Amino acid sequence: MTSEEKRKLDTYFGFLQKMKALRVGEKLEEALYDHKLSVVLITKECSLKNEEKLREQGKERKDVTFFRYDGSYPIALACGYEKLKAVGLVDEHLGKAILSILQNDKTEEK
Repeated sequence: MTSEEKRKLDTYFGFLQKMKALRVGEKLEEALYDHKLSVVLITKECSLKNEEKLREQGKERKDVTFFRYDGSYPIALACGYEKLKAVGLVDEHLGKAILSILQNDKTEEK
């Protein structure tokens, strides 16, 4: 991941924080149930059991993208948390932009 991509991700997550468009923990599950999310990012700290639970809750939703990110970018810190298992992104356009950068990072590592 280039420094330009890291800067973009920091900016995008900053926008989402200001918009109050990040959902974590119980609010993530509520937003998933209420059909308010566009992207759910699952970090490497999340166990497979918790990931399956989240995916099961959102399996009926075709408009939500679930993405497991195991790369080097610190998603938790970018969202303002020390540790984070998963985060839901409400804004569709920022979610797609973040997702494209993280997917490119994942393919570069392989």
